[in-house]
Amino acid sequence: MARTYIMARHSAGNSIYTYEFIVVIIILIILILFWKLKDDRNSLIVYIITGIIETIIELLASISGIRTIEETYLFGVFYVGFPLLQIIMGFFEGGVICIIAYHLIQGILLKNKLSLKFSLSYLIVTTIIMMFSRVSVFFNVSQDSNSITRREIFSLGSIILLISCYLVSFGYFFLNKKINKRDRISFLLWYLFIIAVYFPVFLISHITMTRFIEIEQNGTYKVAPLLEQILVLYVYGLGLEAGGLFLPFYVIIHHFDLIDLSD
Repeated sequence: MARTYIMARHSAGNSIYTYEFIVVIIILIILILFWKLKDDRNSLIVYIITGIIETIIELLASISGIRTIEETYLFGVFYVGFPLLQIIMGFFEGGVICIIAYHLIQGILLKNKLSLKFSLSYLIVTTIIMMFSRVSVFFNVSQDSNSITRREIFSLGSIILLISCYLVSFGYFFLNKKINKRDRISFLLWYLFIIAVYFPVFLISHITMTRFIEIEQNGTYKVAPLLEQILVLYVYGLGLEAGGLFLPFYVIIHHFDLIDLSD
């Protein structure tokens, strides 16, 4: 029998999108302060560019029906739907994730203490907040199938897109003789740091079963065995898919000289 692996997510509820909105605004304010007080305009530009790119992806996914998201209320009061909800998600999953990886690179390669404090503080604080928020969702979410959104993981379109991301990105950094060893190392660190930033999200969501792997057979869904959960969710979903889809972002950052790795 044909087996189809599905990425399943329980409806996150209003609080998750309120949290994402708050994080997006706080990071924006911090980066504006970096620009004004530290003359670091590039961080703000990286945040805006990566946020816009991910927003476009979220909008296309929503329009095509690949990802369906119900309208919600920020703070339980302000109604948001298409396209504002996709903009919030785009800047959270694109802009925020990328700017943390961006500063981790500067913190490690350039030994920039401010970048390291900023990125590590974000990871610690948001991991704690996510842990409590996801547990809350787990105990309050409706467990029927209507509360679950699903997407096929190994669809032909997603595989073609993923392969293209790897080919373009690795080709840019390793076939281009003008790019030095330090920049290539930064590219590999970008890949690792994207995975590192996403890992708490995947782990906490998986533990609370608000994100998990299902197997679809003949129109019915069942939770995949633990080994298949690990292989599909972490090895492929996190290590190959999430890490790979963000590789072209760094190509753009490097191409437009938005990161300076000179000592």
